[in-house]
Amino acid sequence: MKLSLAIRYVVVLGGLVLLGCAASESREEIERAAGEEDSAVEASAEEGAHDEECTEHRVPEMQCAICLPSVAEALGEAELAPSLGRGPLVRLASTDAARKAGVRAVPAGSAMASAVVRALAETDFDGDRFARISCAAGGTVQSLDVDLGDRVRKGMTLGVVRSAEIARLRAEADAAAAEEEAAAAEAGRARRLRADSLVSEREVLEAERDLAVASASRASAEERLASLGAGQARATKGGFDRLDLVSPIDGVVVAREVRPGQVIDGEETILEIADTRRFWIHLDIAEQDAAFVRVGQRAHLSLDAMPAARWSGEVIAVAGGIDPGSRKLRARALVEDPDGMLKANIFGTAVIEVESSGCVSSIPREAVQHVEDRAVVFVRMEEDLYEARAVSPGPMRGGRVELFAGVAPGEEVVTDGAFLLKTHISKGSIGAGCCDVVETLGRRR
Repeated sequence: MKLSLAIRYVVVLGGLVLLGCAASESREEIERAAGEEDSAVEASAEEGAHDEECTEHRVPEMQCAICLPSVAEALGEAELAPSLGRGPLVRLASTDAARKAGVRAVPAGSAMASAVVRALAETDFDGDRFARISCAAGGTVQSLDVDLGDRVRKGMTLGVVRSAEIARLRAEADAAAAEEEAAAAEAGRARRLRADSLVSEREVLEAERDLAVASASRASAEERLASLGAGQARATKGGFDRLDLVSPIDGVVVAREVRPGQVIDGEETILEIADTRRFWIHLDIAEQDAAFVRVGQRAHLSLDAMPAARWSGEVIAVAGGIDPGSRKLRARALVEDPDGMLKANIFGTAVIEVESSGCVSSIPREAVQHVEDRAVVFVRMEEDLYEARAVSPGPMRGGRVELFAGVAPGEEVVTDGAFLLKTHISKGSIGAGCCDVVETLGRRR
């Protein structure tokens, strides 16, 4: 009887446990369903917000660059080009206003591109055509005959330094030369007397030994004197203490660090000479791109300070490993600058052609504008409606720029009047009202 009651108790208890588990699972399913419903509502709301229209400019409200300045500001902060059809939009007053304002668009072409690697870049003087002029002996600067920007020739005297150390070493060199001359005469006399058996062989050997010692002393003194200039300064006959500063290369004076009358030590730089027709470009290449970069590949340089200009050259050196601090591969390119536009220590971006790839878009150079430090192109969507897109420009060839992202071949990009459209998405011009500006331009014509 007791056993039967125990069995019934266990059965009832198990049923209650199963019922509790089922209830818990039901609650979890209800909460999960509620969460999915909330997400769907939020997505629907967001989609509805995108679908709402700006009645003043007849574009989706979330893309109106005039009503929402943050849309245009985000364009400059974008890491990649926006999705096609989702960039900031600018609508002019009418198609006639666009015509009067001179806005013209042409279809983007296509071109065979090269697979590329992008790298941070910094300009520097060509280290093989650069000289730092100093005086290792120290002294007083008597004169400098050149100034910043002056062009100099190899072997040209640039200035004069007076140095007590140079005077001392020249005196030692002259004394050593005199001793060598006397020792040579004595050795010659001993050999002649030995021929007549008037002196012993030992005296001849001693005279020749003295000559060898004197010759070594003279050579040592002259080498110490020559080493003070390291090929950049030489002693002359204009005084024991005079040191002429001589240019070792053809180039331009790019630095003048001292003044006449200034006392200098052996470590101070006096002048710097550089050949400004060629520049090194120091490249920092991402770790994941390191395997693709080789010596001899073409490199195209653009600078933050001069966004409209481009220089092309080739990679001349690649490091053998990744820098442990920056986790970048260091490489160096060489570019020619016959027009003298480049300066040292300017930052920019380099595009390195690593291998051939497929087609890319090609557009006229004037179609590319710059907003918030980003390259932007205006694509004509309708006769009076234009979309601003951040693009990824590549090399420029024959007045046309290759685009690696942002515009598809065949889409119409604005060339004439692109700057006018740029004013409507620039921070300083947002809120001015596009219709008023364009209508004013139309009346002036």
